[in-house]
Amino acid sequence: MRQKAMRAGVSGVAACLFMMGALSPIYAHEGDLHQLLAQGRPQPFAGGQPVKIEGEAEVVHGDDFEGPRSFIRYFVRSNNTHELFELGFDDPSSVRLLTGQAVTVRGRRQNSVIWVKDVAALDSGGTTAQGTTATAPVLTERTAVAILVNLSDATLCADVTTCTYTPTYVADKIFTATQSMRALYLNSSYGQVTFKTDTDGNGQPDVIGPYHLSLSKVGCNWSSWGTAADSAAQAAGVDLTKYQHRIYVLPPYAQLPDCGWAGLAYVGGSKSYIAEPQSMMVYAHELGHNLNMAHAGTDPENDGVMNVEYGDSSDPMGSSRAVHNFNGPHTHQMGWFNAFPDAVQTVTASGSYQLAAIGTTPDGTLPQALRIFKPNTSEYYYLSYRQATGWDATLSSTYTQGVNIHRYKGTGYAYTYFLQSLSTTGLFMDNANGITVAPVTNGSGTATVQVTFGCAANQPALALTPSSVWVKSGSSVSLSAQVTNRDSAGCAGTTFALSTALTTGGTGSVTPGSVGPLGSGQVGSATVLVTPTNSGTVTLTAHDSDGRDPIHSTDGAATAQITIDASAPTAPSGLTATVGKTGGIALAWKAATDSGSGVKSYYIYRNAELIGTTTTLSYSDTSGVDGTLYAYGVTAVDQVGNESGLSNTVTITYAAKSSGGKPRRK
Repeated sequence: MRQKAMRAGVSGVAACLFMMGALSPIYAHEGDLHQLLAQGRPQPFAGGQPVKIEGEAEVVHGDDFEGPRSFIRYFVRSNNTHELFELGFDDPSSVRLLTGQAVTVRGRRQNSVIWVKDVAALDSGGTTAQGTTATAPVLTERTAVAILVNLSDATLCADVTTCTYTPTYVADKIFTATQSMRALYLNSSYGQVTFKTDTDGNGQPDVIGPYHLSLSKVGCNWSSWGTAADSAAQAAGVDLTKYQHRIYVLPPYAQLPDCGWAGLAYVGGSKSYIAEPQSMMVYAHELGHNLNMAHAGTDPENDGVMNVEYGDSSDPMGSSRAVHNFNGPHTHQMGWFNAFPDAVQTVTASGSYQLAAIGTTPDGTLPQALRIFKPNTSEYYYLSYRQATGWDATLSSTYTQGVNIHRYKGTGYAYTYFLQSLSTTGLFMDNANGITVAPVTNGSGTATVQVTFGCAANQPALALTPSSVWVKSGSSVSLSAQVTNRDSAGCAGTTFALSTALTTGGTGSVTPGSVGPLGSGQVGSATVLVTPTNSGTVTLTAHDSDGRDPIHSTDGAATAQITIDASAPTAPSGLTATVGKTGGIALAWKAATDSGSGVKSYYIYRNAELIGTTTTLSYSDTSGVDGTLYAYGVTAVDQVGNESGLSNTVTITYAAKSSGGKPRRK
């Protein structure tokens, strides 16, 4: 999402901290992520080689709080080749990838960049990963180790007798001080999340180093610094496998001019890098990224365009150096309200609602957050109350004068937006959704608001899944459809008639032909069946067909790309056969390639009969008859079922048990 640069004078998420450069070859070693980052953010390109890659996502978020500016970049490491590719997206704001997520990526490749057509999460049944949401982390005691790092030309702590940033100093920031990172998470989570101080049981907080690395600050090769620090720690006898988080504490960022950031973290991952060791907020902020929290920004106009990316100083995911409890949306995202009955209340009807202040343990009598669905964007408004006590003692009166209103998607890694705080004379109005929030009382520890729902009709939202699919020539494909009524809560339900339009030729149908009546925020489901004759698109349209108020003047629509894959993969090559160590025949071959839907599996033939399938490049046949001569061949099959020609054939005499000698061949 872009920022209002004219208002705020700052760059947005798309702001790049690295100069653009020419695309480089693929990097396969530990420093490849850093080198891809140094190339600059990928730009759209025409052409490129169609590819499909399965692998593991790596998502990196860097923070420059003084700018203020940040960057977030997406990568995937191939399971087959271990090569790292950067991912480019037409709409980065829709991406919900996390570090470590297993995905299938399809798109166009140019050197080390893939411009993404679609992403599917392998660990969730192949559903799209663009727009997926992630569950909150397990509520538990977590383990973290801080690794202090000195570089050859930049120093964190050269002499522990005179240095400021000693292990004790860093331990205070993370573990032991009254206002440490550990204490903040313990308080904000109502005692559910903490960071163990002494995981290795040596009687000292888990801060190690400083390790003196023979690496330069030039180029800000932080990934290499982390790798070298790990090696130094392991050489010193530290078992890093004990820790869920590794916090690399670097020399202050004033010594690291090539970096341009105070902190960097893997989103949903385990590693963070700190270049502002004096600020506890930076530790808490980067660990927040590890735990899947995005930034706390502002949008006082509530127009969907961010004013200031770190502007919500009531939350550690903003940029305030004074650390406070997390805001209502983040507390809900992390699942910290879940242990308490009625701590979060979803408001669906007009009425008066009371709130207790965030920061004190919910007692079940009053909610600490109210959620109101925002139908036209499928987001939520969060209402919460803050008081200047405890961790919020120094919180600005902007946030303590009345009920705070935030906007957030409701789950997963996405920005939270502070919209306004309702003083006794304030009023919040969303005319597009017919929502009004007015303050009633702001008391000591509690506040009351009046929520009113009118009827505002909005275009229904449609989705087709998958949004892009390959089809074998002459075959049919089934797509899942969802229709969401985005009318405000004050509107009556609506029935929507469904229809399809094709540019593919052939036939298309949708079942059922209508869904509803659907109330505000309710979802109807249908199935679209297409038998195409050519590649093209299918468009699903939802039309208000019941003739009752509210009358929707605009239909909803969603489009999916259908591509016919009429070509088979290349034949596998280099097939070899040997007698296995314990008998049977061990086959191995080189991978086939496919320019369409991608290779899915390999078929194994023995004397022209199919005997097995595999997704790997080897197969063991243990079903033969001892002493029998067999001819083997392998074919490749793509995602839609097109089968390649046969590989080279090999003949070998089957041995039920290994003779320990050479295989018997003819």
